[in-house]
Amino acid sequence: MKSVVSAKGQGTIPKPLRDRFGLRSGTELEFVEEHGHLVGRRIVKSAAVTEMRGPGWRADLDGSDRDHGR
Repeated sequence: MKSVVSAKGQGTIPKPLRDRFGLRSGTELEFVEEHGHLVGRRIVKSAAVTEMRGPGWRADLDGSDRDHGR
């Protein structure tokens, strides 16, 4: 699957991937570079999760979801 980046820097996530990962209009993603690859991650907005993780939690240091099953 491929997508083209527009002049505004926007791209379309192919529908099969949106369906597979439950991405809907308004879903927020963050993008990071990992080992030369662009990786998009859903931003979870949950007061309970934020409270449990605490103010010092950083996604890039959390090894629990590293490589997302790759």
